[in-house]
Amino acid sequence: VETLNSIAMKVSLSLSSQFLLALACISYLPNLVAAQGGDDPIAEASERCTNIQTPALGCLNDEDPPVFTVTYPDVNLKCKFALTLEQSAKEPTVSLVDSTGTGDDDFYTIMLVDTADSFVHPILHYGASNVRGSDLAGELVLADANPFSGYRGPSPPKGLPGTESLLANYEWIVAKQEAFVEASDLPVIENNIKFGYEDYLADVKGNILSAMYFSSGYCVDEIKSDAPVTSAPVTLPPVTLSPVTTTRSSATYHRTRANFFSFLFSMVAVMVYTI
Repeated sequence: VETLNSIAMKVSLSLSSQFLLALACISYLPNLVAAQGGDDPIAEASERCTNIQTPALGCLNDEDPPVFTVTYPDVNLKCKFALTLEQSAKEPTVSLVDSTGTGDDDFYTIMLVDTADSFVHPILHYGASNVRGSDLAGELVLADANPFSGYRGPSPPKGLPGTESLLANYEWIVAKQEAFVEASDLPVIENNIKFGYEDYLADVKGNILSAMYFSSGYCVDEIKSDAPVTSAPVTLPPVTLSPVTTTRSSATYHRTRANFFSFLFSMVAVMVYTI
């Protein structure tokens, strides 16, 4: 009888531990997902941004929900958002919703271009052609698109006159190609500077489907969770850059750490309880 009671108690404890473990996992997962990026701005153009560039394309087809989605680890990018150099250095994922369909027979060119006005611009920061529509139906990792130029975040040269106050625009462009372009027919990209993106799109017979831009530079500041944004809006002729006027908690990482340790504590508690 004692043996049966002992077995019944162990089974009861095992079931209880599994239940507690499931609760711990359920409570932790939503916080983990939330840490992957939010919809609120996470940076703003400061008053130090006096050398303000004008975007070449601006916001094209950026209705809600957007046709083209760019998701950085810290934020779901929206047109006109500002990102610090550190935030934009993290490689994003991209996805596309095309009203005409995104199948294996649909091919796209995706580019990120710094369209500032200087003797070295435009500068290519990412480029890939022959991206299948079916690959864009989900979150596409940029490196998996066989790019002709890998992702490079904004990296203005520090110390040169004007760069500390420069607010440059980095424009994501997605263009639908008429057909697949053989590797031998793709334009040869020898340098990232003076990149003629319009000529490139003409060569691959790509029609721009959507475009969005973010602004970045040394004068862009991260929004802190403990202080509201009070800076005045920055106006870009003819496109209006709307710096952040709302506050987003930038402590997601710390909350996630706290939740993770809470999760570990729950795991330890379950183990102790089952011993």
